[in-house]
Amino acid sequence: MKKIIPIFIPHFGCPHQCIFCDQRNISGHEYPIKGSDLKNEILKWRSYSKGVDDFELAFYGGSFTSLPKEIRLEFLKKGKECIKEGLISSMRCSTRPDSISKDILLECRSYGLSTIELGVQSMDSSVLSNAKRGHTPDDVIQSVRLIQDLGFTLGLQQMLGLPGSEESKELFTTDSIISLSPDFVRIYPTIILEHTELYQMYLDKVYRPLSLEEAVDLCGKCYKKYIKAKIPVIRMGLQASESLEQAEILIGPYHPSFGQMVKSKILIENYLLSLKDIPKGREYNIFYPKKDLQNLIGQKGYGKKKIENFLNGKVKFFPIEEDLPYIKIKKTKEN
Repeated sequence: MKKIIPIFIPHFGCPHQCIFCDQRNISGHEYPIKGSDLKNEILKWRSYSKGVDDFELAFYGGSFTSLPKEIRLEFLKKGKECIKEGLISSMRCSTRPDSISKDILLECRSYGLSTIELGVQSMDSSVLSNAKRGHTPDDVIQSVRLIQDLGFTLGLQQMLGLPGSEESKELFTTDSIISLSPDFVRIYPTIILEHTELYQMYLDKVYRPLSLEEAVDLCGKCYKKYIKAKIPVIRMGLQASESLEQAEILIGPYHPSFGQMVKSKILIENYLLSLKDIPKGREYNIFYPKKDLQNLIGQKGYGKKKIENFLNGKVKFFPIEEDLPYIKIKKTKEN
């Protein structure tokens, strides 16, 4: 299994200030790491990761391909040295759709960088404009073609709940991303952090974030489309970090187990469909595969309550090793 070693370069090199962005809080790093620090950072992560022998260096947080060339090359050269030494096997980066060119991609590829993630966020022009992204849907399409033509692994990121968006625009973005055939995607609901324009918009009552329930429901609809298209969704929701948890202002649908909540909701909905012909108003024993049972029960018993309401009766859960779940109606004096 490959282990990611994240190197954060918060808002360093990015030519725009999006209304939602405060990379210092999101990453927990206020100043960019230096290329000369890379090897020590890699060795530290390797020492923490016993039993792992495949590592990938990941440049996250800012727009890597927008960095000044001398700084970008410093990172790439140090990374390539670490590849030659066997400390890592590859490199990846995140960047913006309008920060891609053939020359930069060839440069990155020559040093061993093999995966690129683009912050698409939305494929609706008005939503991108509202968020002050500074790029268009056409920029996304053009950069995707370049990245794929040069043989990189491609990841695309979608952000839900930006100002001016709505469900139809989110699903349009999902369909548009699917049409671009990325190797994987990430889905993030918009949250509000201090020191952002979005926070002021919230205070001025011109922006309302999605509730957690709305975000889980909407993300689930997008997730099902990606899975049907056989495109892996490698993360849903911002990754929990100590700095993010302790942010002074954190408004909106943030939850450290957001992705699990989405998968759990889908699992519960599908299971309820399988119970449509079960007699109601009884007591039930539900035998469910052990690996998925906690997701079926849900956060704070959410799934259990949904199932009991649907069956109009009490349920008990039992883990099984088999893949096929089954339900038994508990015998009582009444039945």
